[in-house]
Amino acid sequence: MTQNYKTSRIKSVDAFRLIAITAVIIIHTSPFAFSVPDHRIYDFIAVSINQIPRFGVPFFFVISGYFWGQKVRKGFPPLQTAIHTSKRLLQLFFIWSLVYLIPYNDLVLFCFNGTFNELIEKFSKNLQQLSQSPVTSLMQGSKSHLWFFIALLFSLNICAYFIKQKRVKSLIFISILLYGIGLIGKSYSNCFFDFNIQFNTRNGTFFGLIFYVSGYLISKFESDKKWLIYGMFLFLFGVFLHFSEVYYLWKIEGVSPWGHDFVIGTYFMGTGSALIALSNFEFPYLNLMSELGRLTLGIYAIHYIFVDLLQPYKINLESPSYEVINVILVLSFSIISALAISKISINAVSLRS
Repeated sequence: MTQNYKTSRIKSVDAFRLIAITAVIIIHTSPFAFSVPDHRIYDFIAVSINQIPRFGVPFFFVISGYFWGQKVRKGFPPLQTAIHTSKRLLQLFFIWSLVYLIPYNDLVLFCFNGTFNELIEKFSKNLQQLSQSPVTSLMQGSKSHLWFFIALLFSLNICAYFIKQKRVKSLIFISILLYGIGLIGKSYSNCFFDFNIQFNTRNGTFFGLIFYVSGYLISKFESDKKWLIYGMFLFLFGVFLHFSEVYYLWKIEGVSPWGHDFVIGTYFMGTGSALIALSNFEFPYLNLMSELGRLTLGIYAIHYIFVDLLQPYKINLESPSYEVINVILVLSFSIISALAISKISINAVSLRS
């Protein structure tokens, strides 16, 4: 008998998905990253805009763990639900890795001036580059943001195994340990001792597991309106801690404030934002945002195409107003594309959450 693994939807969660995916797009478009002489305010704005949205991906991990936890607590077998979800994650990972091998930046030029053979040649070159780093390719596919699918797959299956074995405390300990190793291997690699490993600890399960486990643990409790207050407090505490760490790493350790994927404070930002979303609070345009929020899986998968396509305009213009417009364009094109693709009734490429 086929079991239905779907859970009831929470409008505020779906709406917050749209906020979180916008945060991810802000990270990848890097607004105000250009240098303006004697205008350090742009540097401050750029770093702030680059770091505050870091709650986005952790939010998705926590929410995924929460809804998976709800299924398990309703009696669905942990490993079976994990396998069911893993199949779709792998399908999405391989399909979109294939898509990002296509030289879409040159596609328009090929249509007017090139030949099909040139397109195949560029595709083959991209494939060859991918094969030169097999471990990295397995962890993040042909585009860096696809790491999320594999990290989520690892987090899901590790969590399922330990829950099946009824070893929740061990799972919590391992998730904290992995997060610590991830920090030492990335943002804190030059602190205390020189720890330089030839692997990007953002990939795999170093960071994702602790958020997924947190979501599972939260699923034990009944959501409450008070979660809005708890979540806001946790998020603001996370922002304060996150920026304190970034400032320390910059001023004391000489680490650039740019590009910190995760620090300790990021955990509280991600978990706090999830609690806010789960509080089921009402706010303007909730229905519209909720409907668009169901497209976030597709928006996440496809948005980097538009980041790349619009990048030349961003570089050439170096306009403060276009920095904002660029984010809006990437988000808008991604929503339209995800909506169009979601109409395809094939589970492997269906991009609705």
